[in-house]
Parts: sequence; structure tokens; C-alpha cells
Amino acid sequence: MRRRSLSVVFCTAFLLVLSSACAPVAGTLSGRPTADIRKTGEERAEEGSKPVVTKPVESGRGASENALDGKSRLDRSIEGFTRAISADPGRAETYNDRGFAYAKKSRYDLAIADYNKALELDPRFDAAYYNRGNAFYQQGFYDLAIADYTKALEYNPKYDRAFNNRGNSYYQTGRYDQAIAVYASALEVNPNYDATYYNLANAYYQKGDYGRAIAEYTRAVERNPRSDRAYNNRAAAFILANRLVDAEHDINKALELNSEDGSIMVRMAELYAAKKDVVEACRWLKKGVEKGYADQRYLKTSSTFDNIRRFPCFDDILARR
Repeated sequence: MRRRSLSVVFCTAFLLVLSSACAPVAGTLSGRPTADIRKTGEERAEEGSKPVVTKPVESGRGASENALDGKSRLDRSIEGFTRAISADPGRAETYNDRGFAYAKKSRYDLAIADYNKALELDPRFDAAYYNRGNAFYQQGFYDLAIADYTKALEYNPKYDRAFNNRGNSYYQTGRYDQAIAVYASALEVNPNYDATYYNLANAYYQKGDYGRAIAEYTRAVERNPRSDRAYNNRAAAFILANRLVDAEHDINKALELNSEDGSIMVRMAELYAAKKDVVEACRWLKKGVEKGYADQRYLKTSSTFDNIRRFPCFDDILARR
């Protein structure tokens, strides 16, 4: 592996090192593929009705948005990188670092421009391809992201995060078989990559293969016992497989880990709907919606609510959104 492929060179003392693990981000089943996501301060994947995917975490040096002398540390980081570029404009790593900082501010146009410059200076810079892929991914340009993750892997075949995020890009476009194949490659490189087991499970879930989904969620939980999203999504697969006792165990575990997550409360509503307990199903659905669950399309179409959809409480709850 090349010297620069470890992510970036550390050149300023005031930056905080970001964890590179993330989880298809991203909760319940919905949201976007977990691109490398654990709980390291990146946003949680949006929850919803389909397998949750976490969003990618860029490879680079990040800084928090905490106020510091009237400016965020991230803004100060950008200023520092800009000064470093003025002093030495031929250093690819500095453009990569500044691009990463811009990406953390969602300034993807500026981030991509910096990654382009880094790659102009060093066409084999795997981390810059990976970071640019993440910038494309965050904007929904999944095929461009795939191309960049592929280039990162060309120069660093052991780049497990690039495999994972390329799988997420396929997942986002509904190419679940291709996503599964790429996730499998990530796990060949890193058999303990819990985020990828989680993402792989989501892909199987989307294909309706709930047995395989359950098996992969189980592997994710074994490697990260505090993943409320993995418990929550496994519960969804258990419900659809009519394993309601197992589903209840997982929902309670997810609530134990994250008692404020509306998507987990909606999952409990699905469980009671499967049991044909209308009162409890509506009570939990109301709690979930009050906590911010807003995927009306899922609530209106998922077969898991068929047993309560005809009751007035169901329509009343949806009308409140």
C-alpha cells in the first residue's frame, strides 16, 4: 500500500482525527446505505421503512463545528489548509485535506474541485478518489461515486471502505445483486466489518430474502452489540418471517439502546399489528410519529400495517403529520 493510501498526511495540529467507520447508515429500514457507519459523531442514517443504510464517512482529517474565537474549527482548518496550499501548491495531500473539510460543510462543489486538484497532482491518490466518490454519493450521483470507488480500489485493492461505499451506491440505485457482491468483497478484506454485514443484510432484506437478512444482521450484532439499527432491522425481518417472539426481543433491545428513536416505536407498532392488537399497535404508532417518524409512504403501503389500516386510529395518526 502506498504511503498516502492510509488516508492523509497529518500536517496541522489543530485538527481532530475522524473515525473512518460508518454504518448503509445508516435505524429502521429506510434511509440510505450505510456507508461505513458506526457511532462516531457522524449523523445517523435516516430511518424509515426499508433496510437502513448508513452514509459514507470521508477518509481524511476532519474537525468539529465547535465555536472557536468566533469561527468554527472547521473554518479555521480550511484557512490553515489554504495557507499551506499557498506556501506549497504542489502538495496533493493538502488539497485532499481541504476538500474533506469542505465536504464536512456540505460544500461539495469546492470539495470536488480540491479532490480534482489532488488527483491532477497525484493520479494514483486512492484516498482522494474515495473522498470524491463520497462527495458524489452525498449528492446522489451514484454512478460517478461508483467510478471513483473503483479507481480507489484499483490503487488500493484492500480498501474495505471503498468496497463498502461502492456497494452502498449500487444499493441506492436498486442494484441489490451487485451490492451484495461488492459487500462480499469488503468482507473478504475485513471479515470484522460490522457496517458491511449490516448493509449486506439490508440488501438481502430488499430482495425479500429474510432468512439471509436475519443471518447477516446477526453477524452485525455479534460484532457491534450496541447497534440499535441492526436490532431494529432484524426485527423487521423477523416480523415478515412470522417470528414474532424474536422480533419483540430485538425491538426491546433496540429501545434499550435508543429509547428516543421513533422508527423503533413504529417497529413495535408493526409487531402489535402482526399480533392483531389494534390498541397497542396504534399506541406505539402514535408514539413513533410524535417522535418524528415521517415516512408516510411506508405507513400507507407496507403490508405490516394491513391488520390495523382500516381502523380510525390509523388514519387519525397519519393525519397529524
